[in-house]
Amino acid sequence: TWLTNQSACATTNKQTDSRIRPRSFSGLPTKDVLAWLGHFDNVASYHEWHDQRKALELRTVLEHVAITWFIQQPEEIKLNGTYLREQLIHFANNNVTQIALQQLNNLRQQAHEPWAQFVVKMKQLLLRVDPNMKETMKLYFLLPRLGHDIYRCVRDQGPTTFQMAVQITH
Repeated sequence: TWLTNQSACATTNKQTDSRIRPRSFSGLPTKDVLAWLGHFDNVASYHEWHDQRKALELRTVLEHVAITWFIQQPEEIKLNGTYLREQLIHFANNNVTQIALQQLNNLRQQAHEPWAQFVVKMKQLLLRVDPNMKETMKLYFLLPRLGHDIYRCVRDQGPTTFQMAVQITH
């Protein structure tokens, strides 16, 4: 019984290591907000932070575009860890989508770039913009990026899917 009582005391007088801190989060499109939040939640669980404490701690590890986003939030969001988390996910996902859309709009096949490599880049960007994008929208993005002669050939065959259009170009 002495061991049982000793372990019970250890859990009630738990000392946490203050050096264990969450990593910073930049909010940049290359950063996975869900993976980072998993890490943050692990640290919060270790320290047994309550919801408001999570919100207070979160602000100390945001940087770059994430801190700029945070500063613009109303006070009631800044103090609510659960709502702050939801809004951060929404912000980060929108940020990734906006950057991917810009990249997609600027995408051009480079002079010596193999067609297959270009198609892979385009597919990746299409997925980032909208994983459930309709085929007509995919074609909308693909067709203007084809060379004039290839464009006419593809258009004349009337593909209804992105993959059909890619196959026509081979």
